Amino acid sequence: MHAECWRETIAVGGQLNSIDDDNIPRIEALVKHHKQSKVAHVILASLYTAKNDPRALNTLRAITMFEPLNFEIRLRIASYLRKRGMDQEASMEIQKAAKLLQAKIKEGLCDPSVAAELWQRLGVDSVNSEFEADVPRGMEYLRKALKINPKLASALHNQAYGYLRSGEPDKAIDVLQTVVRIDPRHKAANGALNSLLGQRAQHPDL
Repeated sequence: MHAECWRETIAVGGQLNSIDDDNIPRIEALVKHHKQSKVAHVILASLYTAKNDPRALNTLRAITMFEPLNFEIRLRIASYLRKRGMDQEASMEIQKAAKLLQAKIKEGLCDPSVAAELWQRLGVDSVNSEFEADVPRGMEYLRKALKINPKLASALHNQAYGYLRSGEPDKAIDVLQTVVRIDPRHKAANGALNSLLGQRAQHPDL
């Protein structure tokens, strides 16, 4: 990006905590003249999103045209789609992100600790999706994260939720007990574990 474009983009970006309509045409002009400016596209998408303008999605997707291997942009697109109830479309973006991550790992371009965090992010998104087909994929992503780092409490907690959604409460209890051993102060895990143990005590035959 040219220095002038960079300075103008940062100047407008610094004003995003008080978004006004005057910023939109300024960034649109930057995007028009600097079509491969990721920063300008991201800021414009943020402005569009704040205004509930559907052009946000196409603005984010435009980045994938000149940065097809951009993992974070795939996640931004998926998040945008999820918030608008477009879970099946979001799922496709998550799967693309998973393929990108797998390729980076295979090529040795991703540190294991970073890979674990990224698999966790993909898994958490997927097991919490309203699109049922996402749940088994999310569980696989979480397994990949936990294979690298077995003590990722958030990955374990969401794995327990995935087991619940899959109708396996006993496995969920086992995983939640692991979370509590790792982090005794994990409020959500403690609450879920106590609830499940209470249900099992009341209905031992289930």
